[in-house]
Amino acid sequence: MSNDDNDFPAESGECVGHTPGPWAIGEGGHHVYYVNPKIEAGDESIDDPSHDSIIAECSGMGAFSGIPDDVREANAALIAAAPDLLSALCDLAATLICKGYVVPPEAVAAIAKAEGREEAT
Repeated sequence: MSNDDNDFPAESGECVGHTPGPWAIGEGGHHVYYVNPKIEAGDESIDDPSHDSIIAECSGMGAFSGIPDDVREANAALIAAAPDLLSALCDLAATLICKGYVVPPEAVAAIAKAEGREEAT
């Protein structure tokens, strides 16, 4: 596979289309939310609709959901890391392309999946 076959923009490592990070896990591991740096810095005068935006609910209480609490908490941790993981993978792919290497197809597919350009399998 050549770099021309990669479905990845060689000119940029930017991946867009989702709420930017950082994301954090809420108390008890029940949800993942967007951390607005301006709000976290204490500027309460900002009227930002993304303030306290819940990204994902990892709800269900053990026996009621069929998902053990430790698995639910691990799911929340993975979701919270998603923007950082995607950004790192995009940066790595862009670096590989700039240096003349081929981006592994699994990495291209993962980026496309995260950006909603391909159906999840």
